[in-house]
Amino acid sequence: MNQSIQEANRVFEEWLTGYAPKDLVHNDSNQILIANYLRLHFAGVVAITNLNAAVANIPNLERLPRKSAQELAAEVLKEQREKDIEAAKRGEAKMRKDYLESLESHKTLQERPGKKKELDDQAEVAKINKEIDSYINRYTCNNPNGLGMDFPRTEARQKEMRKIKAGFGNTIKEREAALKAVKQAYFSYPS
Repeated sequence: MNQSIQEANRVFEEWLTGYAPKDLVHNDSNQILIANYLRLHFAGVVAITNLNAAVANIPNLERLPRKSAQELAAEVLKEQREKDIEAAKRGEAKMRKDYLESLESHKTLQERPGKKKELDDQAEVAKINKEIDSYINRYTCNNPNGLGMDFPRTEARQKEMRKIKAGFGNTIKEREAALKAVKQAYFSYPS
């Protein structure tokens, strides 16, 4: 079998990247020993199986020093420890940042002027909104013939009251005005 130099080089490169032993030193003396073995035993044909056979049968190829199982385990443990330390540092930094942010958000009301009034105003607005909603939800229209509730009219009037509610702003005075308007609509609509 005649093999071109390009084909032999391609197979050798493929073997080096995917099949060669990881501890094999890639130097000229090893390449010469392997090439001589291939010429002697395989008529110079470069194939992955031939290269593997050459490496297995040439005792004096230069190799990287092999590490014992204990050395490999120690390296793995060291890498894992380093990763764990980094993860712990990141976690601690995040925890510290979150803690500082929580301290900032929980400053006393005296440290944040106006915050108490703002919270009180929000509570008052929520209370007024709740009262407005109770008027809207309680409103019902009776059926003209006296047999139960007239659902379409009830829903239409409740929708009108919701529009009245939405037409006002969110300050206490505006909400009080909205409550007054909804009450007026509540009592002026026929029941």
